[in-house]
Amino acid sequence: MKTILFFIMVNIISCLTAQELKPNNHYNLAQKELIKRGYGMFIHFGLNTFAELEWSDGSIPVDTYNPTNLNCDQWVKVASEAGFRYVLLITKHHDGFCLWDSKYTDYDVMASPVKRDIVKEVSDACKKYGLQFAIYYSLWDRHEKSYKSKNFNDYITYMSNQLKELLTNYGSICEVWFDGGWDKPVKDWQLPKIYSMIKKIQPKCAVGVNHTISYPDDLRKSVLPDSMVIDNKYTFQYFPSDFRLWDPYPCSENDPNIHFALVKHGLGFKRKKIYLYVV
Repeated sequence: MKTILFFIMVNIISCLTAQELKPNNHYNLAQKELIKRGYGMFIHFGLNTFAELEWSDGSIPVDTYNPTNLNCDQWVKVASEAGFRYVLLITKHHDGFCLWDSKYTDYDVMASPVKRDIVKEVSDACKKYGLQFAIYYSLWDRHEKSYKSKNFNDYITYMSNQLKELLTNYGSICEVWFDGGWDKPVKDWQLPKIYSMIKKIQPKCAVGVNHTISYPDDLRKSVLPDSMVIDNKYTFQYFPSDFRLWDPYPCSENDPNIHFALVKHGLGFKRKKIYLYVV
């Protein structure tokens, strides 16, 4: 009986560690699920929404976040009716404001007038409408004091603790999208450690980092996919990662899946491309 139990445990551990990314000619399970998932909806409804800013520096007062008719269920219902297969919520942008009740900061939604866990509400709505749930988390944090610590391990610990909250308290997470890596040298982020931690908690979760491909290293410079076949000078600067982000050339100008919209811009209007991938 002990021998049987031992082999069962070995098989379980093998299944969990099999998702660790290594150079390979075949997709891992997380990558296969990502391809099958396809069409997803991003939701960005953070502190900057109420300051009319794209980015902020982490100094905006927490009580600025004060929606008067918040309905996360309605967001996800619309996503479901539109045919989206997953919802990705920006849980923390570069300003450091968190949309969940994090015990590691008071710069979060529970310290605002709302006092509602937005991550939980969106996650619960995804379960209700049969959509998968994904999260975005900014590596760069312009509010958290440990980010400026002389020992950057202090911030890595802070970030790891917050990610554990997100990965253990809200059910299945299908994807984690990181951003803001350009603010520090790549090695400082300790991505192998972070990636391994995510996979241990959520083995099927796909992990990606914005500005994946670079030439040379540590520059925020886009690289066209068709240029990468010319030689081998381009680098996968954020590794390990299950998928590439910031593709500057996702499809040609005459692709029927490119749609145009007029977006209010200052006193006039600006034509903006919106890329929709329908799988």
